[in-house]
Amino acid sequence: MIVECFSPEVITGVWVGMDDKRHSIGKFETGAAAAPIWGNYMQEVLKAFPKKEFSVPSSISFTKIDPETGLLADPASSRSISTAFKQGTEPVEVPSVEEKSTQ
Repeated sequence: MIVECFSPEVITGVWVGMDDKRHSIGKFETGAAAAPIWGNYMQEVLKAFPKKEFSVPSSISFTKIDPETGLLADPASSRSISTAFKQGTEPVEVPSVEEKSTQ
């Protein structure tokens, strides 16, 4: 299993397992083995860098959507999530009454 993650400063990949499927390493063939290794490593490495947020390209906008439908969230909804879109591709319609009643 490989876990690859990144911060604004560092990209890291951790491989746990065999190169082929002839030998099983059991439950460790999931991210459960690689993720803690990556986390511990990154905690140490990132101490060398000032805390930094990812910069958002000017061509990206954030829009609140309904997580069930992927459409524009009703402003009164408490279930909306903010999602990144390339500008011009954001949803523009809200769920219909029928879509809302099935949720």
